Amino acid sequence: MDVRIYSPINDVLHPENTIAFIVARVHVPSTGDILLDALRIVPCPGDPSHDSYDENAPNFQFPMVYGLGIVSSPHETLSNGSCAFSVALTEYVRDANQQSNVQCVIMSNYASCC
Repeated sequence: MDVRIYSPINDVLHPENTIAFIVARVHVPSTGDILLDALRIVPCPGDPSHDSYDENAPNFQFPMVYGLGIVSSPHETLSNGSCAFSVALTEYVRDANQQSNVQCVIMSNYASCC
């Protein structure tokens, strides 16, 4: 994963190993690194060098992803009852419009689409 951050000249540098909530534009190429252009960064408070630092971080089981795209494949029911489908997305990342194809899975205990 490669994150590009636009930072004002007087912005504070975050210490190594800082955990942050990042809002970013993303491109997921078929090969290579996932590219993120950060729009907003909110670091978790505390000192990353302390052993207890991880305890202050939110416990997200899955990343939050928002996208506007077109469903590009029929949905299918997986063996565990979850629903899967592909979405084609276009986002302006690294100074160009980039197309990504993302496989979405809705867990069976959250919703049913199939």
